[in-house]
Amino acid sequence: IYGRSGTLTGMATIVLDASPETREPESGAPGLPQVLDCFAEVIEAIDSEAALDEILHLVARKICMLVECSRCGVYLKHSDTGLYRGQVIEPSDHGAEERIRRLICGTVADRLTQEVLATKAPVLVRDAANDRRTVRSIMQMWGVRSILGVPMIVREDVVGILYLDNEAAPHAFTAEQQAVASTFAHLAGIAIQQAQRAVELRANLH
Repeated sequence: IYGRSGTLTGMATIVLDASPETREPESGAPGLPQVLDCFAEVIEAIDSEAALDEILHLVARKICMLVECSRCGVYLKHSDTGLYRGQVIEPSDHGAEERIRRLICGTVADRLTQEVLATKAPVLVRDAANDRRTVRSIMQMWGVRSILGVPMIVREDVVGILYLDNEAAPHAFTAEQQAVASTFAHLAGIAIQQAQRAVELRANLH
């Protein structure tokens, strides 16, 4: 997946065809070329042997740019528990990084994550503070108004989830933006798994 641009285009086309939520973007909205450009930057970071957290931060920044929102939290699946642990957040500061690393998604009370896992598709909550699917204390602590959960899927397995919001302001997250987010998340999931394996391989060689 790290080779020629034609390979990247082919992979993205497969993802687009496989996702029932994918639609042609409206005029002015980011489309497949923009998604591929963002994905190529992630691949370049992996090829340069960047640290996993750096790659995750890059994924978060790029998906925020694609859907025009201001914040993204990245959660990865823990192999032992099957739950999703907070890894990084953009925009990043020391306090926010510490807080997100204490968060775990996918518990019984977390109906939003349960719906993302069940549907394997983006799930939008317009009123995060009052919707029964969210953990309201977490929404209030982070000042979330509306939130979009986007699964990162590899071989039918949800390996991670991207949670997008506009901090203290609501965000519409149009159908086109959800489709773009889903396509990029699929590609990012594959890339992140490769990055994790590369980190493990380098560790085993030392």
